[in-house]
Amino acid sequence: QELFEQIRPFGGEESWGAAYSDWVADSPAFGPDHPRHKQHKTRVDFVAYHSFPPTSLLRCLYESRQMEALVSALVGERMYRCVDSSRSLNLSVMRSAGDTHGWHYDTNTAVVSLVLEAPQAGGDFEWAPFSRDEGSENYEEMVRIFDGTSSMTRRYTPTAGDLVCFIGRRSVHRVAELQAGRRTVALLSFANEPNFYWKHLKATKDSPDRSYSAGATDA
Repeated sequence: QELFEQIRPFGGEESWGAAYSDWVADSPAFGPDHPRHKQHKTRVDFVAYHSFPPTSLLRCLYESRQMEALVSALVGERMYRCVDSSRSLNLSVMRSAGDTHGWHYDTNTAVVSLVLEAPQAGGDFEWAPFSRDEGSENYEEMVRIFDGTSSMTRRYTPTAGDLVCFIGRRSVHRVAELQAGRRTVALLSFANEPNFYWKHLKATKDSPDRSYSAGATDA
């Protein structure tokens, strides 16, 4: 909380975006009612990686070899820390009723979520395990996931101190609307390739003062 209050966050304003931000270039080939084009609400504050001081415990944890080894063991393949100056390590903060992070896939392979502050109500994490794979995007099921009728959808209520490793590139997910309290989660991003950064967004590994837009959909 002290870090969040000292450093000017970005985001926080309501925005709308598609779940498939990692493959935006493919979207024009699909019709306007296709799941790729469905818009989802996001309103959340972030603290970017480059805003964490070198002595920050979260930054030290993220940059440790032990964390990289732990994530590799959990995922079952070699994982690497991302090198994007904004998105590699984030502090996600929801503090107003209605704050949310809409349905989306991650661009990188895996994310570790460390719950620092659990909300009083709302703010559950929802996901559909392995809703897509290398061979199929499973669009018919995506329609049901988005309209709330899918049997694939799971829900997790966060508790302070929880550490969760999640393969968000294959499992569509969201944070449901906050109802009361404050939700603060550290997001540590990893990829199955070295030197990974978000090439399709504004932020790059070489531009530490450029934050990704509030509508970006990785969590």
